Amino acid sequence: MFEFAESRSGSHPLRYMQKYKGYLQADAYSGHGALYENGDIVEVGCWAHYRRHFFEIAKAQSKPGLAAHALQWIARLYAIESRIKDHTPNIKVVNRGAAGAELYRLYLAIGKMLDDPRRVLKARQRLHLGMEVSYIGGIPLAPPSHGTVVELRQTQAVIQDNQSRQRWSILYAAVIPGTASGPTYAPAPPPPRAQREEFFIGDAVGFTDKYLSERVGIIVRLNAKTASLAVDDPEGHWRISYALLRKMFDI
Repeated sequence: MFEFAESRSGSHPLRYMQKYKGYLQADAYSGHGALYENGDIVEVGCWAHYRRHFFEIAKAQSKPGLAAHALQWIARLYAIESRIKDHTPNIKVVNRGAAGAELYRLYLAIGKMLDDPRRVLKARQRLHLGMEVSYIGGIPLAPPSHGTVVELRQTQAVIQDNQSRQRWSILYAAVIPGTASGPTYAPAPPPPRAQREEFFIGDAVGFTDKYLSERVGIIVRLNAKTASLAVDDPEGHWRISYALLRKMFDI
């Protein structure tokens, strides 16, 4: 079956498939994103598009890393499909079930890459409150949504969607800085930085360390630009800039 359209607009496949319910295999072209929004059509993704991102990462690395391992696991899945392509559906189901372990390995590898504190910190440092961003929501291959950063958490940013005004917690890896479109909003002013005069020896304070872990300590000394803290962890003592400290209050 062939359907000709005069442009690549997403309205054409949406009109053509408006009564269809079921699975659809297509490439990752953003114009197809609207097809999957109401749930009637289930996207069957393309391994070639998915694999390409790992290939680009692996090509840029000086020595093999997780991306190279991911390519190896995908190759194993390709090999399984190659072996069973001429078999009956029952045989294919059995063999694809056996490939579940390889998919799980790939799932763990991706999770490890996304949870790497260095990757999270690098992504977080590119954002600030009030910044207009694009973000990837619940449909991975749909066009990015657009919103405003309203909170920066340890591993996620809270984004207020420009259209619905709803707030979503989004992993930093799924936030694309500086590419939002549509109506803009005045950025929220940054909170004032804490000064030395606000703190006293014995104060309980909180801070975020370089690994994005939240810590609490007691001020034992006030230096010119930093406070010396006693912290209940293996390192024992920290010196933290006053601007990075948050006062803790008993309620």
